[in-house]
Amino acid sequence: MDDLLKNLTIGLFAFLIVHRGLEDRARHDTARQVREAFDNTGSVWAKIEPRGMLGLFASDVWAVDIYGKGIRTERLPFSLYPRPGWKGSIRHLRLHLTDFTLAGLPIDRFEADVPFVTYDIGHALWKDRIVLRDAGTGCAEVRVSAQGLRSFLLRKYETRLSDVLIWQQNRKIYLRGTFSLFAAPLPFVASGRFAPRAGRYIDLIEPTFFLNRAPATPQMTEFILKQINPVLDTERDLGLGGFFTIETVEIGEDGLRIRGQTTIPPASETPMRRP
Repeated sequence: MDDLLKNLTIGLFAFLIVHRGLEDRARHDTARQVREAFDNTGSVWAKIEPRGMLGLFASDVWAVDIYGKGIRTERLPFSLYPRPGWKGSIRHLRLHLTDFTLAGLPIDRFEADVPFVTYDIGHALWKDRIVLRDAGTGCAEVRVSAQGLRSFLLRKYETRLSDVLIWQQNRKIYLRGTFSLFAAPLPFVASGRFAPRAGRYIDLIEPTFFLNRAPATPQMTEFILKQINPVLDTERDLGLGGFFTIETVEIGEDGLRIRGQTTIPPASETPMRRP
C-alpha cells in the first residue's frame, strides 16, 4: 500500500510538472505571436486558464487573456483560416489593451471577449503557432478620451479643422476651434450627440453650430453635417470590418464609450501564404 501511494504521489507530481510546462509554453507562444503581430510595439503578455486539470492535455482551454499596453498598429492582426482537422477549443479569447493606438485613434481601453474559438492543434504542438479556425460572436467596448478624439479628428479633418478644443458635458460633446469653410477659416463652436448607424458609423446628431459667433442656418447646418459625418467609420478609418459591429455610443465624464459585438473574420483572399 505504501508503495502504491508513493507511486501515485510521484505520478501526480510528474503530471503537474508536465501540465505546468504545457501551460507555460502556451502562454509564452501566445504572447510571442501577438507581440510579433503588433510589430513588437508596447508590451504584451498572456494568461492561460485551462478547463480543469486535463484541459491542456485535451486541448480544451477555458480562457486566453491577452494584455497589452502602449501598442501602436494600423489593424488588428487576427484572422480565421477555416479548415477541417484536429482542433482545440478556447471558450473565451479576451483582449485587454490600454494606451492603445489603432490607425491613429488613441484608445484608453479596448476590451473584447470572443467566445467559442477553435485553433489548429497541429500548428500549436509542432510549429509553436496559434492558427485560429473558427470563432463565435461576443462583446467589446472601446473607451476614447476627449483628447484622444481631438487627436483623431485633427488627423482625419486636417484640411478643415485646427486649434480644436473638445470637452463633454451633460452627455453631449462640445467643440471649439477654426473650421475652413469655402477656403475661409472661421471660428466655430459646436455641440451635439453621437449615434451609431448601420453598425459601422458614428454620426454627430442634434447639432448646434455657431460660426463667427452667429448661429448657423438650418441649410448651413445640413451642409456642415455632410462634410463631417460620419465622424467615425470603423471600417474605413480603423480597419475593423468584420471585427466590430457598433450597438451603442455613450458620452460620459471619462469620454466616449462604444459598445458592440465582436468576432474574428476570415482572412482576406489577397495572395498570401495560408497556414
